[in-house]
Amino acid sequence: MDTLNILYLVGAVLIFASIMASTLSARLGVPLLLLFLIVGMLAGEQGILGIEFSQYALANFVGQAALACICLLYTSPSPRD
Repeated sequence: MDTLNILYLVGAVLIFASIMASTLSARLGVPLLLLFLIVGMLAGEQGILGIEFSQYALANFVGQAALACICLLYTSPSPRD
């Protein structure tokens, strides 16, 4: 049960950091992708949070599925008024 709580805490911290990066990006005029990369580097194996990453195939699948959803969202015809 403690592992699940830690997982929820880390997820919440990462979402909060992403929201703060978005707000900071708008104020400073820095590209949001750059701040997301910095947050990812801080959360990675050699960063502050030290999250281990070992499931490359799963990450590849999730990334490709997200990209496919984005492509479908922006290229599908939608009714226009």
